[in-house]
This record gives sequence, C-alpha cells and structure tokens, in this order.
Amino acid sequence: AGKEGQGDVGAEDGNEHEEALEDEKIFEQKAQARWQMKLRPAGGSILFDTFYAHLLSPKQLRERPRSRLYRLVRFVSVSLTLAVTVSNILGSDPFMIERYGDIDSHLVALNIVAILFFHVELGARVIALRARYIISWTCLLDVISLSALNVTTFSEHRQQFLHPRYDSPHERAWIDLLLTACLLRIVMLENWVPAIQTTVDVILLHKKSLGKALYATIVVWYIFGVILYVLEKDSEDEEVASRYADVLTGLPHALIHVKGDYPVTNYRVASMPFHFVAILMGMCCLGALAGIFSQAVEDFIDSERLLKRQMEREKRATLLLQMALFVQRNFRRKRALASGRFIAPTPSQRVSFRMGAKKIIAQKTNLGKAFATMGKLALALNVINALLGSIQEVELREQRWINWVELVTCLFFLVEYAFHCLASPRDITRHPMRIIDFLCLLPFIARIIYWILPDAKRHDQQEKVDIVLEAFEVCRVLRVLDWPIVRRDVRMIMRAIGKCINGLGIPAVLALQTWVVCSGLFVLLENMYDGPDKEHMESMMDSLYWNSIYLLGEWANDEFSNGAGSRLCIVYNFFGVVLFQLPVGMMVQAAQNTLDEAESERKAVELYTKAARREVKLSKDAPPQQLRAKS
Repeated sequence: AGKEGQGDVGAEDGNEHEEALEDEKIFEQKAQARWQMKLRPAGGSILFDTFYAHLLSPKQLRERPRSRLYRLVRFVSVSLTLAVTVSNILGSDPFMIERYGDIDSHLVALNIVAILFFHVELGARVIALRARYIISWTCLLDVISLSALNVTTFSEHRQQFLHPRYDSPHERAWIDLLLTACLLRIVMLENWVPAIQTTVDVILLHKKSLGKALYATIVVWYIFGVILYVLEKDSEDEEVASRYADVLTGLPHALIHVKGDYPVTNYRVASMPFHFVAILMGMCCLGALAGIFSQAVEDFIDSERLLKRQMEREKRATLLLQMALFVQRNFRRKRALASGRFIAPTPSQRVSFRMGAKKIIAQKTNLGKAFATMGKLALALNVINALLGSIQEVELREQRWINWVELVTCLFFLVEYAFHCLASPRDITRHPMRIIDFLCLLPFIARIIYWILPDAKRHDQQEKVDIVLEAFEVCRVLRVLDWPIVRRDVRMIMRAIGKCINGLGIPAVLALQTWVVCSGLFVLLENMYDGPDKEHMESMMDSLYWNSIYLLGEWANDEFSNGAGSRLCIVYNFFGVVLFQLPVGMMVQAAQNTLDEAESERKAVELYTKAARREVKLSKDAPPQQLRAKS
C-alpha cells in the first residue's frame, strides 16, 4: 500500500497507543488503590488470586493470567448467589407455596448447598486477606445474610419467617427483618464485581461537578415543594390537599412532578405556571446530574478494557493487511489472465452440490433470488397463520386450512435448512441463526410425533402441548433477523453488544442490587408502618413488579408511608432511576462508538485501496523486470 494510507493510519494507531498507555497508568493506580491489593503477597498466591484476580492490573495479568480455578469459583459463587436470591423470592410468595407445595423442599435443598459453599468462601476470604476481611463492610453484610439464611433454612418456623405479619413486638422485631436480611445476599456480588466500590470511586473523583448538579436540583425541588404546599394545602380536591398537608409530606410528590411524571393533575390555576417553570428547570438539573454520573461511570469502566482494545487494534491492522493482499492478488490474477498464463474455468465444468447450495443461499443466481423471496413469503405467512391459530374462534372454524398452511411452510423451512447445512456444515452449531432455524423447526417435528401417538395419550396432554408449540411457532419471527435487508444492522448491534458486554457487568450488578434490595425495603416499610401502598407490597413478587415500574421513572402510585416509604421514594428519584438506566445509556454509547469505528475503518480501507490502485496504475508502465523485482 501507499505511504499516504500508511501515514494516516499510522498516526491514528500512534494516538491510540498513547491513549492505551495513559489508560494502563490509570488502571494501575486504581488497582493499587484497592485495599485488597495492599494485602497481596509480593509474588502472588493461589488463594488470593482465586478470589481477587479481577482486581489485578493488565500488567499483573500478563505475568499471572486468571486461572481456571478462579473462573470456576467465580461461576459457582455468582450462580449460587443468584439462585439463593430467587429461592427466597419464590419461597416468600404465598401463591407459589399454595399451588406448588412440594417446591419448598427443593428450595431448602438448594439453600443448604449454597450455605455450605458460602461458609467455605467466607473462611477462604478471611485467610486470603489475613483477617482484614472481618472489619470490612462486605464481611458484615456477608455474616448478616448468611445468618439469616441459616435461620430461615434450618428452622421449623421457616414459613413464618418468610411470610412475616409485621406485627411482632419489639423484642421479636428481628423476625420481620429476616426476609430483607436474606435478600442482602445479592450485595455479595460485590466480591466479584466491585460495583458499589466503583460507584464510590466515581463520586469521589467527580464530587465537585456532581455536588453542583445535586445542589441545583435540590434547590429547584425544595422551592417548588414549598410553593405547592402554600398554594395547595387547602385545595378543594381532597386527593391533592392530602398530598400537601405539610412540606415534608409534599416533597416526594413535588420531586415526582419535577421528573415529569404526574399521577395527580387536579391542581389550581395559580400553581400551574410554577409547574411549567419547575419542570423545565428540574429536568435540566436532573438530566445534568444523570449525564455527569453516567459519563463518569463509563469513563471509569472504559479504562479497564485496555486488553480488549489492544486486541481490537491488532485485529483491525490484520484486516487492513488482508485487504491490501486481496487487492494485490486480484491485480496479479488479472495480469496473468491478460498474458494468457492463467486459464479460467469454463462455464461447462460441473459444479458440485455444495457450491450450488452456496450460490442459492447467497442469492448469486436467479434461482437463489426466487428461493429467498419464497422463503420470506413463507415466513410471513407462517407467522400470520400462527397468530390467527391462537384465536379460538378462527381455530375452530378454519382448523383444516391452518394445518395445511403450517405443513406447507414448514416443509419449505425444512428444505431451506437442508440447503444451509449443505452449503456450510460447520455453521449448524456455530452460527446463531442456524440454531434458531433448528429450534423453529422443532414445533413441526413435535406435532408430527404428537399426531402419531395414540388418541388416549394425545387428548391427555393436548392443552399443554398446544400452548408450548404455539409459543415456539410465534418465535419464528426471529428468522427475520437473517434477511439481507436487516442483516447489516443486526451485525452492527451485535458488534456494539460485544464491545460493551464486559463494561456492562458493573452497571448491571448495580441495577440488580438496587432493584432487589429496594423491593425488599418497600415490602418491609409499607407493611411495618401500614402505608397506603401496602396492598401492592404484600409479597416480594408484587414488590419486584411495582419497583420495576418505579425504577423506570413511572410512578403509578405515589402515596407511601410517611417518614419511611416516602423517603425511599426520594432516594429512588435521585439515585435509583439513574443506576437502573446506566446499562441502557452504555448500550447507546457503545452503539455510537461502533458506528464511529465502522466509519473510521471504512475510511482506512478506502485509503489503502486508493494507494493500492495508484501502485497498480504506476506499475502498468514499468518494465517486466522491475515488476518481477517488486513482486
């Protein structure tokens, strides 16, 4: 390739190399700042690296890569933590216990296995950190959650502990706290994904900008809350008047309005102008607070992806080299054809079945284009047929036609899948769309087997089988992602997900911890203080449902217990919503970065192609001896 393309790409790679060195220095400083790293032996140890290898810097990872034992222990610990959390949520749901009475014995067995592992892990961490782990806040939560798990698992009053009435006397108030203490186990993901520690580091690094944005938001919120109290405390509407009986009661409702949500709208005309101003200013301040925090977290996490970015740079350089070699190879082939030294294959030569299948799948022939069009029509017809078949009146009246459409379209899908297997046998288990194609064929195969069964067995399981098969049939719409018109966008999205998947660990863990722990707190506070939202917080499943709505910023219910649930509502609006939406923001940023990188790669390829073409043009007039020397 020419010097021009090499110079531009070389300058870009040089800038990226400098950024990589700066990122590595930042990561080294962050790694050494962790208190656990200060207790690591000089040469490292197997026990320490088994539990804290994720805190090592890229330089230390090159010297001592993460072992298989570390990956195994991390997988088991994270899996058991999530499993125990789900177990406690299901065990506290009265509906699950009433309908599936024998499920509790399985949940107890799962808890026993998890408790044994957690005891071993606790002891290993204490030894690895030379007993310093005992005075850490993670150890405190570890002991509290593990103690609660022991009590609720091995006690004969298990159902009483998981279904508290929240009316125990003061000396037995700990019974009402056991379920919430069990849910604190989800915070132990901090030992593998330091999400809370990262959040604290981000706040400390950007405390000035975050403090200014938070102060401006509090000022707007407080002034607006006091104005609404003055104007609406004696409102004719009892619903509005009860919300602003005093300033402290009205502040949570004012904050919800500042965020742009309005569960209640019957305000006086005098307060409406203040609503407009408060929403305008409040949303700007809250947006600034959320934006500063989100960008700070992303920048903090981005410096931890140094090794992956180095691999991506090497991959891009290899791709550009392959492009240059491809251009040179085509040029030499054309020159050989022109000189008569290379004989091209004649059209009369026989083409193998695999090559023919490849051409049909790639739509390089008229038959392939017609086959692809018929596949699209068959898929659309099959999805519509599945949707119509789910309507009971249509199914009873047109059962024969529904079965025929299902049979014809599925036979075509079977032929199409056979062509894919013939064209590329390796993709059967490697390519995601081939796996989806096979799963979409399973309902057709299952129906054939089901029709072969005797009538007695068929009628016994007919309802359950139909529900499962109809669900799988509707999922065939996923095959649309393999159409050429959307394939490029799908690849771009998958590339963006692949780039940010490592960085999504911390935001995802933060969102999960916020959702589960705050749902448990809402159940505890609303039932303990007999709050207005008590009917929606009777069990953890109910609370998880409503809290998933609250964390999205939609407050379908805004009346909570005074001094308890209402204060938790304020915390939700300031911090919970931002933490819960961090993964979405990072996905959007990753998609934008992917588009920018694709554009830069396209420009780099164009530079190399132009330089190669210039080289080809100059070589046409060169003597044959000089051409052979260049080759």
